[in-house]
Amino acid sequence: MRTMTWRSTNIGKATFVFVLCLAVTASCVRKTSRLPDSSSRQYEVVVAGDKNGTITNALSVPVPGLPQNEPAFDVLSANKTSNVTNNVPDNVLNNVPDKYRYARSIVIFDRHTKLSAAHDRWASPQLIIRTDGTCPEALRRLINKFEAECQLRQIEKKRNGKAEEYILKTFRHSIAVPADLKAMKKGHDFLWLSNNTAESMKNIVVMKLTEGTDNIDGINDILKHNIKGETNCMYMRIATVSDSTAGNCYGLWEIRNDIMGGPYSLRIFKDRTAVLAFVYAPEKGKRNLMRQMQTILLSADSKAVRR
Repeated sequence: MRTMTWRSTNIGKATFVFVLCLAVTASCVRKTSRLPDSSSRQYEVVVAGDKNGTITNALSVPVPGLPQNEPAFDVLSANKTSNVTNNVPDNVLNNVPDKYRYARSIVIFDRHTKLSAAHDRWASPQLIIRTDGTCPEALRRLINKFEAECQLRQIEKKRNGKAEEYILKTFRHSIAVPADLKAMKKGHDFLWLSNNTAESMKNIVVMKLTEGTDNIDGINDILKHNIKGETNCMYMRIATVSDSTAGNCYGLWEIRNDIMGGPYSLRIFKDRTAVLAFVYAPEKGKRNLMRQMQTILLSADSKAVRR
């Protein structure tokens, strides 16, 4: 994978580098002194009692919009060898072995329950879902929402206040910008923020589109002018659009006339402000990186009504 440098930006000499319904609730802030911290990684799910693999399969579908297949979640099977009756609903909790009870996300097969969720039983933050596996899309949405809430809570602990103030003043939008997005390039109705790392580069672009150009072609014109490669014939562009609904879309970006690229996610507001999140992580998984960036992206808000 070739590297490239940015010219005339205070991102400087650096290597170049995806819908959730986001609403911050108390699920990630219910921590009390009585509960230990939850274990396991983000988007890792412990599944118990799933003898037929229905839940595991639902959680292992590929994430759309990525350049390679990656499962929606990393599944850990935690089935007990002893038989536990499901006649009394609370007994299904006994299907979770002790060593997995501090996991961040737990899904338990319960043939009496279509889909229900509880929080912070054994640890905090923790999501415990009981389901018969008949609502796979709703199951995935529930876990994604929980993870996004936790992610946003972490961002709120360390934020780039300077960048947030600039975005609010210039674009009249509020965005939760994590502190590690320190590198900044400003242009006319354009702002590019990055963590400026070589291996897992995270990026947010905020731009104002003119009337009649609030589409992918208009965005590509702005990207061509502001994000260039080693030569003028190398520039960033949106290459594919995998889905587009209600001002949201995602797909793949690329550097024209080069081999660099990766996944992106985009929001366009009614006031023609566009917020683009994209990552560059060669030879690495991109699911978690993009979900982190989508959390930032979907934190964007304004007085304007999103179209």
